[in-house]
Amino acid sequence: MILLRAGICQEALDKTIRINVNLVQVDAIVTDAKGRQVTDLASEDFEILQDGEPQKITHFSYISTESSRPAPSAANGSRSARATNRDQVRRTIAVVVDDLGLSFESTVRVRDALRKFVKEQMAPGDLVAIIRTSGGMSALEQFTTDKRQLSAAIDRIHFNALARAAMGEPGRPVPKEVQIRLSVNDLDEFRETVFAVGTLGAIRFVVDGLRNLPGRKSVIFLSDTFRLFERDAAFEKGVKSQPGQNAPRQRDEKVMSSLRQITDLCNRASVVVYAIDPRGILTLGFTAADQPQAGDGPAIAARLSEKSEEYWASQAGSDWLAGETGGLSIHDTNDINLGLRRVLQDQSGYYLIGYTPAESTFATKAGRPLFHKIRVQVKRRSLRVRTRTGFFGVPDRDDLAAKTNGSGQLMAALTSPFNEGQIHLRLTPLFFVSEKKGPLVHALIHINGHDLAFAEEPDGSRKAVLDVVMMSYGDNGAPADRSGEILKIQLHGEEYQQALVNGLVFTLDHHVTKAGAYQFRCAVMDAGSMKVGSASEFIEVPDLGRGRLALSGILIHGFKASGQSAPNPLESPAVRIFKPGDRIEWEVTILNAQVDGVTQRPDVSLQVRLLRDGQEEYTGKLLPVDAGKQADVKHLWAGGSLRLGSKMAAGDYELELLAVDQNSRQKYRNAKQSIGFSVSP
Repeated sequence: MILLRAGICQEALDKTIRINVNLVQVDAIVTDAKGRQVTDLASEDFEILQDGEPQKITHFSYISTESSRPAPSAANGSRSARATNRDQVRRTIAVVVDDLGLSFESTVRVRDALRKFVKEQMAPGDLVAIIRTSGGMSALEQFTTDKRQLSAAIDRIHFNALARAAMGEPGRPVPKEVQIRLSVNDLDEFRETVFAVGTLGAIRFVVDGLRNLPGRKSVIFLSDTFRLFERDAAFEKGVKSQPGQNAPRQRDEKVMSSLRQITDLCNRASVVVYAIDPRGILTLGFTAADQPQAGDGPAIAARLSEKSEEYWASQAGSDWLAGETGGLSIHDTNDINLGLRRVLQDQSGYYLIGYTPAESTFATKAGRPLFHKIRVQVKRRSLRVRTRTGFFGVPDRDDLAAKTNGSGQLMAALTSPFNEGQIHLRLTPLFFVSEKKGPLVHALIHINGHDLAFAEEPDGSRKAVLDVVMMSYGDNGAPADRSGEILKIQLHGEEYQQALVNGLVFTLDHHVTKAGAYQFRCAVMDAGSMKVGSASEFIEVPDLGRGRLALSGILIHGFKASGQSAPNPLESPAVRIFKPGDRIEWEVTILNAQVDGVTQRPDVSLQVRLLRDGQEEYTGKLLPVDAGKQADVKHLWAGGSLRLGSKMAAGDYELELLAVDQNSRQKYRNAKQSIGFSVSP
């Protein structure tokens, strides 16, 4: 990280990195001979150089990210299924899957490894995004703590037939369909375009999206092939160049310029790049795919040498990016999750070293800023240090400047991956189908009444005006559907007092155009005070085509042990915070249930499960739904209840319903739906 600011503190690390003339601040990771982090060094143990010139260290500290890990509580729980608050983030991780550079085999391995990563290795306090280089570039909108949303993004990772790994990379012939469309001369240009615009463009967007996010920030880059240099010039006699060194005959100065710009962006955004090669341990000898021809010894040796050089050359780009940003390049391992574990361990802490730069740091040459090299050395023997390698001598742009106009504040809150703002709200999006409007999201919004600026009217009533905007983001981060409404609130006497005590609940409908998994976000602005607030939740819109069985959103309500409706507004369907011993009543609509050919009646059963952190806490029996005298069997209502244990642990839970249609074909006979809730002591 490069931070040019006086008076740095740990809290400042959660903000955008600034560059001015006061301070250059670099983060460094020090390890021993066994790769273990060393955390007991003092400023006297370091030496820092800019462009080869020693600098006086003026700021020094060790930052541990482990100590900032949020403890589970009734408020945030140990479940990573809801949007978190900014101050709860410990690590922000962008997993960039380079499907422009993955073979079919690697694509399968990456998908399986990421499923395990999300299920077992992702921890509370981790804000994560799964981003494909061929997919949408709305990087900021993809970050979430919701494992369901991440799983949906992982399911979209597929082999790309036009990937570099499928287009003549080491050991792989160019597909015939590509040869037909492209001449020999065009092929290199096409591959270059895919490389530069696809992979580099994706990384640039991701790093820019990370810029204003909190926590220790990293990009985990998964790619088979990320070439920087000409095939015949990347290495001399099979000797691999080291990260940061100049390789002979650079492939393209424009590419190298783009890489330097990405390095500078990483430095300013405090982002470390980790590269993982998912190909595993490969044999560099001949295989059946090489179709070796008979020949003399020197020819065979030259072919083997070429294959080896091709393999090392394919990793050059990943090595370079990791080395320039202070990260690791992990390859020649068959266990991708082991590599991911190394990355997470590497993020446990770092040294922060600062110095005051010379005035010449911000000088220009021919009107262009200069790139300054940074080098950090440890005086103790046998220790290794990794850090960023440089930055451009230009001031940061003011990305964090507060937007004073209302629409700017509202959109900033809407695109934020956090529940934040001066208006505290709780969001419950429920999918359902309207006869007139079709598929909708029924949004229940609870707002703290004390956060609103009520104006007193001449008749003694209180009035407030709210601007509400809702947006659904797909699993690729791209905006899908947007809706909004102006709410005019006027309360009299006791209504106003109740609003201050219990808050206000609004129900708004949001139209959805297609099935899929979404981050559903809502932002609210009070026109009187210009205060804003936002919240987000995961929602899955089922595919209702071909008569597939589906479930609407689940509406849940708390009841006391006496059977009376819970007076606490937090136990309402809009908030869903219950107490041990409460009874939860739920209701759902079963969609597209098939009818028996003889009785013309449906035959659907439901099973209730209670989950915590993905682990089963309770599973009920599969019980038939009483269709009774319901006439609309395509929209079949069902309901039930579940008693919470009197000693139930505080935290976040999932109520999951499984529906089984006995009259449907095997492929479409099952459907699931779930909703989260919290238990507070």
